[in-house]
Amino acid sequence: MQQANPPAPGTPQSTATPEPVAVSAACARQNSGVLQGQVARVDDLGTLEVNTSEGAVRARFAGINLFMDGQPGEKNLQAIRDLLLNQTVLLVRDQSTGLETPPLSRYIFTREKFINDELVRLGLAERSPDSVEQSCAAVLQLSEQKARSARVGMWEP
Repeated sequence: MQQANPPAPGTPQSTATPEPVAVSAACARQNSGVLQGQVARVDDLGTLEVNTSEGAVRARFAGINLFMDGQPGEKNLQAIRDLLLNQTVLLVRDQSTGLETPPLSRYIFTREKFINDELVRLGLAERSPDSVEQSCAAVLQLSEQKARSARVGMWEP
């Protein structure tokens, strides 16, 4: 199993890195800036609070749009909470992301899943075409096309 590339010098990192299946996703392999932590909270806008060895970090989902009519739907928020609350996650920075202010925009992985992609695949989010994070855009676009074709989630008639 492949592991994520080591973070760039000076990038906060945790000392223990799990070997999640999803980190081998080709779109995230070349990225730097990996943090590990446990999801403590998901707020009403879908922002995660993740407890890391460096303290609490606020993160949002890179490359996707959770919003429908200006707000994430309650179904979306509940799905995110069900998938992530109290779970250990890796927060992976997109290689195209420059300087940031919180919440940090990240690709989010559990041991079993690439969560950004999972939300798109379930029709609970869409790929954000205006996102500066483009490393996983093709993967997210393919999942959105499949969700649209299957008419799941937000794509239901």
